[in-house]
Amino acid sequence: MAWSHVICNTLTGERILPVFPSGGQWATGLNGNIGAGSHPFQTRDGSLSAATWRSLMAPWSRTLVSCWDDVPQHAGIIMGHEYNASSGMLIVSHAEFRSVFSRRLVTSGATYTPSGAFAVAGKSLRGLARAVIARYTSGIGAGFDFPVALPADEAGSESRRWPFYEFATAEDLLSEIEKADGGPDIYFRP
Repeated sequence: MAWSHVICNTLTGERILPVFPSGGQWATGLNGNIGAGSHPFQTRDGSLSAATWRSLMAPWSRTLVSCWDDVPQHAGIIMGHEYNASSGMLIVSHAEFRSVFSRRLVTSGATYTPSGAFAVAGKSLRGLARAVIARYTSGIGAGFDFPVALPADEAGSESRRWPFYEFATAEDLLSEIEKADGGPDIYFRP
């Protein structure tokens, strides 16, 4: 058993290429504690061209997955990188999938109207969280959907209405649900 790393397409989950960092660290988080990390790569080992490195490190469209015995343990969407030309070292920074939700407004996927809202009714708190995740990961359109496996829906007595004019993010909605009395813990398993 050993650690391995692979770059994947963020939108499809497709494995693009195994990579071999010279070190690195990452953390995972529960609820609003979004895990992040960084991994250094020596680009002068001759294994990949500069064009390939640029393609592999495209922010938001690529994800670095760290696996133990080929089982994903951490998946970090690449947020950026720093390159040291004198040493050839490329340091890649990444954050867990949940970081996407801070960039998705409540109006995402819908035409904005001042009186519009995203409303969910007749759900448990877990059902509310599932509805938020479903809305902001699928059915938005090409280039914006993610391959997320959702848990089963849950009926209940909870209802929420988030007005478009508040310009809340999906992260705001998930945080509100988590902080509610009896709210669920939310974790995106890679």
